[in-house]
Amino acid sequence: MGEVMSRGKTVISEYFKDREATDEALAGGWFRSGDLRLEVQSSIFGHHGVLEAAAVGRREAHYYCRETPCAFMKLKEGWKVSEDEIVKYRHDRLPRYMAPETVVFEEILKTSTRKVQKFVLSTEKMKAMGSVYRMNRSRL
Repeated sequence: MGEVMSRGKTVISEYFKDREATDEALAGGWFRSGDLRLEVQSSIFGHHGVLEAAAVGRREAHYYCRETPCAFMKLKEGWKVSEDEIVKYRHDRLPRYMAPETVVFEEILKTSTRKVQKFVLSTEKMKAMGSVYRMNRSRL
């Protein structure tokens, strides 16, 4: 795991009227987002057809506090990849408990600083999708 950092023309130059936050976030010339790049997302980015990806937890209906990873991704232009292909790709690279069971192909919402809006994915999208009722073990 590591922190997501970026540098370039699309990165903020400073926080509005907050010198202390600016100095902390841009130490060493890199924008430090504070987000951890998790192994689940790293494994998804390894697929040649994936342009953007984000992983969030999806609640399981039979367990009060248990969630399974759900992957949102946008494919590169011209790529045709099935959900089953992505699931198999991840299962070959991750432990069973970490591999997302649900794959959603769609545009991933971002803030003006290009940060993924995970709160939208983890609240609004997950409510609309509902709970996972059973894990599809046939794909494992």
